[in-house]
Amino acid sequence: GGGPVKFPDIDGFSSPQERAEFIKNGPPTPLLGLCMIVRDAADTIEGLLDSVLRKTKDGKPAFDEFVFLDTGSIDDTRERIARAFNFFDLPYKDGQPDMANARGLAIFPESAADGPVVCWPQVNGERVRLVLARFDWIDDFAAARQASFLLGTAKWRGYLDADDTFPDAHKLRRALERTERECPESNCISFPYDYERDAMIQDPTRMVRWADGWHWEDEIHESLRRKPAGPRMFSMYPDLLVIHDINDARPIRSYGRNIRICTAVYERAKAAGDHHKMGKMAYFLGTYCKGQGDDAAAERWLVEAAENLAFYNLGTYAAVELGKLAIERIQDVEPIIERNKKLQNIEQKSDWGRHVASIPNVIIEKWLNEEYDRGNTTIRMNSEEFNLIVERKLKDPDWAYLRTDKQW
Repeated sequence: GGGPVKFPDIDGFSSPQERAEFIKNGPPTPLLGLCMIVRDAADTIEGLLDSVLRKTKDGKPAFDEFVFLDTGSIDDTRERIARAFNFFDLPYKDGQPDMANARGLAIFPESAADGPVVCWPQVNGERVRLVLARFDWIDDFAAARQASFLLGTAKWRGYLDADDTFPDAHKLRRALERTERECPESNCISFPYDYERDAMIQDPTRMVRWADGWHWEDEIHESLRRKPAGPRMFSMYPDLLVIHDINDARPIRSYGRNIRICTAVYERAKAAGDHHKMGKMAYFLGTYCKGQGDDAAAERWLVEAAENLAFYNLGTYAAVELGKLAIERIQDVEPIIERNKKLQNIEQKSDWGRHVASIPNVIIEKWLNEEYDRGNTTIRMNSEEFNLIVERKLKDPDWAYLRTDKQW
């Protein structure tokens, strides 16, 4: 029942005249693009979409361009994305439109071979470029991310995960416009990422000026790099927060996939004699095995990670995880202490900060275990609470041998 309801065509226009006028004037070049890979995200994607489709203070959408690359969903992720951009089939109930049961249209291409669908729907009264595409998964996150970014046209391209929300998205445009005015050399942007309910705050490179030669690397725990190598001119937006949606059941589904990818990368690194990459993969394998309850395998992988990455953050993280497993570890700290003594006599000339200390993993473990013994079992590496403890320790003369800078 009910009267006719007009919907926009698949390309986002409600009439041939509107389409012709838009094409005549030429589509605008997007400034801000959000390029995402998604798969079986029906339980989180709407929270993400709600956060990024909000109006800015001047009424514009937060992003000018949205790219969604589906890597093999078997739930209704694609239909939920379509519905968010007003591509939906509206049923009637008792003669009235029933929005609660509106279903997104199947507007994604049927396969990767069909190529992307590009359309220009309206968001907050402004047309945005929307790209919907499929990708045949090959156990390589960097390849999927790269494909999504290449489908974009925006000057600045960034990413989120389908289980993130970006409540401050409406602030991004004004912040970026200010950066372009006051710091035009900036080519990458980061903002805080609350990954684990305030226990782990990260600051990954979140957006880049794509024309500066950026690309994605690493099959898992991928990152943005410049090729050929060039300087990263960071702008940090500390008041723009991305929040990871914690779901204790969801990670279990990804453990098998991640262990498979990490094991393959580890074996290739081993064949190439790349001990650093072996250590990275060992750390990730240790955490995944621990998550699955396989403490014996977790211990084996984390010990290898701690040994291969003794002078890197992941080595310390491995030591912390080993501490949680109640495993005692011994480390030869003399080389680190001797190196610290030498560094104390070398003047530092950095214009970005000072290297104040090198702390052996076993000492990090000791400090954390002291907190655990006091009942503080929620403390996490790199949290503000942990950083204050480290600062207090390093000001204690008993720990002076950990310092690398006498002026600190």
